[in-house]
Amino acid sequence: MSKKAAKKVAKKAVKKPASKAARKPAAKPAAKPAAKTLAKAKPAKSVAKKAASSKPAAKAAAPSTVMRDRAIAHAKFTYGLIQKFAAGFADDQVLAQPAGIPNHLLWTFGHLASTASWMNGLLTGGAPVVPESYNALFGMGSKPTGDASMYPSFDEVKKAYEDSFNAVIAAASGSSDADLLKATEQDGGGFVIDKLDVLTKIAFHDGWHIGQLADLRRGLGLPSVF
Repeated sequence: MSKKAAKKVAKKAVKKPASKAARKPAAKPAAKPAAKTLAKAKPAKSVAKKAASSKPAAKAAAPSTVMRDRAIAHAKFTYGLIQKFAAGFADDQVLAQPAGIPNHLLWTFGHLASTASWMNGLLTGGAPVVPESYNALFGMGSKPTGDASMYPSFDEVKKAYEDSFNAVIAAASGSSDADLLKATEQDGGGFVIDKLDVLTKIAFHDGWHIGQLADLRRGLGLPSVF
């Protein structure tokens, strides 16, 4: 090839446009977020903290009273039966002692009052609800007698039983199941296990004397409760 022809070829090569790939503009760099946008963006921790604080706090579960309520209901049931078995006695029958049935009505109510007063002390550690004389007249080991001069009136003794029983229920009603599973405030003498057992034992004790009242009614010719 002559020098002149070579120059022409070189000149054409210089004038040739660049390839399509070469003609494409270079990609623009990713736009940086504006300073204001960055300033407004809240840290993840701050957002999470706000979300947590907006939720209402979970309430603590109320203490269980299921065992307490069942035991109180049982005690009240037997107390109600005592009242039914004591109905219909004439004034001259409250000290009656038919053959083989020494525990007359007045002594029975005094004994129930004295026992409930003692049980209230097991729950509260407080002073007796009944007068001090009740222990000698109606407590463990006492013997019923037909001598009216030895005793308070039947109405007074009946009221003492009502007051002492209600004291037991009031003391237990302010306690949870966990409270009642604790040891008694005074020595239970092996009769009760814990405070909850005070309620079960008062029901048992009153139920025991319901059986004696049933015999007493039968011995006096009074109608059956059931």
